[in-house]
Amino acid sequence: MIVAIEEIGKSGLSRTEAIDAQALAAHLSEAGITEWRTTGDGVFEAVFDRLGNKVLMKARALVHLSTDCKRCLAPIPLELPFEFAVHFVSAASTSSAASPSAARGEPRLMADEIGTGASFDLSSADEELFDGRTIDTEELFREHLLLNLPMMGLVCSEGCKGLCSVCGEQLNERECGCDRKPMDPRWEALRAIKLDDPPKA
Repeated sequence: MIVAIEEIGKSGLSRTEAIDAQALAAHLSEAGITEWRTTGDGVFEAVFDRLGNKVLMKARALVHLSTDCKRCLAPIPLELPFEFAVHFVSAASTSSAASPSAARGEPRLMADEIGTGASFDLSSADEELFDGRTIDTEELFREHLLLNLPMMGLVCSEGCKGLCSVCGEQLNERECGCDRKPMDPRWEALRAIKLDDPPKA
């Protein structure tokens, strides 16, 4: 979503945009995330208000995803809502004659951040610089999508029986009858021993 500053009137601006499923999949793929798949289009809604030299954006989104149960590998659909708020600050308004880099409109580095590649003060982490003319929300959407993905493996139900460790049967559907009791490791070597058939009388 790209918004021009002149679009934001005194009463603010509200915009809604559909997020194509392929675009969602691309965000996940670029981040190296393979355990989540998109199952449909998402939606992104944002409200913009001008506050002096800042623009406040309140946003919320809903995406449709799927992952595999960590026990039985069955697909688990998930509707994932998330929301966030950001203050956009014009890079020109942060310029300072005392700082050559600031005069060029570049992000100011904190003294203890020199050499680290950091470009903002953690105390103002909810602020984003922009060119003063347009706001592009795509990268922020991607960032908060990734931050809100559940990190722990999910199960389709608390009572999920998973897969048989011997034959791989889906135990939620039927019992396979395999002996899944672990063997005492001291007897494991006996598995490789084959006895000859006894002589016939």
